[in-house]
Amino acid sequence: ESSPRVSPDGNKIAFVGYTFSKNFYNDSKMYIMDIDGSNLKCITTSLDQTPSSAIWAVNSSGVYFNVREFGQSNVYHADLRGKVKKVTTGNHMLTMNDLVGNNVVASWSDPSNPTDIVSFSIEKSNIQLENWNYKGVNISVAWHDQPLRIRTPEDDLLDATQKAMQEQDWGVGCKTTRGKV
Repeated sequence: ESSPRVSPDGNKIAFVGYTFSKNFYNDSKMYIMDIDGSNLKCITTSLDQTPSSAIWAVNSSGVYFNVREFGQSNVYHADLRGKVKKVTTGNHMLTMNDLVGNNVVASWSDPSNPTDIVSFSIEKSNIQLENWNYKGVNISVAWHDQPLRIRTPEDDLLDATQKAMQEQDWGVGCKTTRGKV
């Protein structure tokens, strides 16, 4: 057993370990137990890779961990019932180092770029990270498979103008549109 971590609510401990076997090699798994050592449970039985040490979700609902597979490293999440979900994807080495609120702090690199420090919201699961170097400028992009609606001050102005036009029954000779983010 290694890398024990106490949950934020102080009720559970997560750690990486394995059950005894006479096999030459056993993959380690992620386990949780109550703070008093009772109710031991493996929460990564469905995962066929070895998890790294746990980083607890802020609300103690599960743990995040890194998994190295197929020459890549990505972040996974396992809830307390043992449901495992891949959080990030990409041909990169992404190592989650900390979780502050819902913001991940991680180190990231890919075959063409040196390691860099990145931060992204864990709430936007299935984040795809990419990095390019164009004429000496590093460009990093994170995206999500669902459209993200980000309100801007211009959106508020457009809404106020539209409301005023509807209430006062007047118009102007142009059409305002919103672009998708």
